[in-house]
Amino acid sequence: MPKYHFNVFNPAAQMDHDGIELSSLSEARREATILAGATLKEAADVWALSDWRVEVADHHGLVLLRLDLVATISPAAEGAS
Repeated sequence: MPKYHFNVFNPAAQMDHDGIELSSLSEARREATILAGATLKEAADVWALSDWRVEVADHHGLVLLRLDLVATISPAAEGAS
């Protein structure tokens, strides 16, 4: 089975050096979504993360998938409570 590495950037890099074996890229996509949800749930302030992403790479380091999250506060919301 192929090994996939799930690297998180928020904006500091948290590199997954171990990786996990999964049966398919589709399964890796599902795992990236679960990881993103869990990471966001535990984040102290999602709105402070101006640019956040999960990259799924193969055992050579080639990025196969990228899941981006960008939190933006509209100027219309500034000053509103």
